[in-house]
Amino acid sequence: MIRLHTFPLGVILPLVKAGAAPVLLNGIRVSVGVKRLVVFATKGIACKKCGLVGDHFALEAHEDPETGAALAPHLNLYGKAGDKEILMTIDHIQALADGGTSEMTNLQPMCSPCNRRKGSLKGLARQRECGRH
Repeated sequence: MIRLHTFPLGVILPLVKAGAAPVLLNGIRVSVGVKRLVVFATKGIACKKCGLVGDHFALEAHEDPETGAALAPHLNLYGKAGDKEILMTIDHIQALADGGTSEMTNLQPMCSPCNRRKGSLKGLARQRECGRH
């Protein structure tokens, strides 16, 4: 992942609306109407499990393995735990594996460590069946 720039919350959140047209940030075209950003703008920027608060956005891109070029620039929300940066994610309240949907009513902000620990009920049942949990 290549970090291109960071932005305070007050620069990005006012731009975010469902279906919004892409905007130019530091000369780079970025989608601000994506569901993930809309969840942060409408449901908050704090993890629903541990309360960690997102405090800045980073404009990041995947790196082309052959050329090193920045591909698919996008915004990610990060919070801080001490001096460590923590990625904020969107959690499915009822996991997709458990019959949940990607509708806004089933989505909530969550930090990546809490989201990884949460998993799905079916995933936990599978782990127990094969003796891994």
